Amino acid sequence: TWSILDGSLPSGLTLSSAGTISGTPTASGTATFTAQVTDSLAPAPQTATQSFDLLVADPLTITTTALPSATIATPYHQSLSASGGVPPYSWAITNGQLPPGLTLAADGTISGTPPSAASSAFTVQATDSNTPPQSTTKALPLAVLTPLTITTPSTANGTLDQPYTASLAAVGGTAPYTWTLSSGALPSGLSLDPAGTILGTPTTPGTFLLTVQATDNSQPLSQSTTHPFSITIIAPLAITTAVLPAALITTPYTNTLDALGGTAPYTWTLSSGTLPSGLALSSAGTISGTPTAAGTAAFVAAATDAATPTQTATQPLT
Repeated sequence: TWSILDGSLPSGLTLSSAGTISGTPTASGTATFTAQVTDSLAPAPQTATQSFDLLVADPLTITTTALPSATIATPYHQSLSASGGVPPYSWAITNGQLPPGLTLAADGTISGTPPSAASSAFTVQATDSNTPPQSTTKALPLAVLTPLTITTPSTANGTLDQPYTASLAAVGGTAPYTWTLSSGALPSGLSLDPAGTILGTPTTPGTFLLTVQATDNSQPLSQSTTHPFSITIIAPLAITTAVLPAALITTPYTNTLDALGGTAPYTWTLSSGTLPSGLALSSAGTISGTPTAAGTAAFVAAATDAATPTQTATQPLT
């Protein structure tokens, strides 16, 4: 005949007189109790006692809900986690496989350097140290992405008091990307929206240094990268030559057109009309030659600067 002499069983469990502990435990923890057994010897039965510890563990549960994406050629290190049961836990893959270059250690650490883009689905199993042990499984995906890289050139130009728009671009990671300024400031009048468009009308000339940041949409952990960037706001290109001196028949003639603003050097062309016979306009802006006939010639000169994108200004001349 069995009974509890001292202490108590975990809540929800009972000891029968036949010596069976049974029931459904309702709370975790360790219960310490002393059991007594009495035999059937008559008229003086014998008794014996024994102290016991009975652990009620929480159910073993894998608490890792998702794994952050890995990146090609970048060392990866992520630990799986579990709760309940009796730590420590041992881990294994029971179905599927990790992306190439990655391995799962018995302590639940996924590590390695993936050599190529991949997407894998696999099932992990956690086993606790209870006696007998508990085990549980969970299916998890893991993607290996190309590195997030900003591809927009590092420099750009805009024109003072003229509408400006430029779109930042990136590759790799998981689109869509979110864009912010991580340092510096845009020229007055310009702003950067989260989609990566810089737009507005610049109101201050000069060169502005800043760092843009792109953040991708990888889940549960996004990638971010930064890129130095400069915007130069230049004055509008304008031709300042308004009047040309007259030329004389059979007399050598030379005159250089002038411009300001934009980005020198300038390239000159005829936009329309023609020069007097015997004269030509060089790409450097010099009209030269020896006129061969009297008369008046009307034409339009065009100057294009060296900025990217270019500016072009025109000027009618006689």
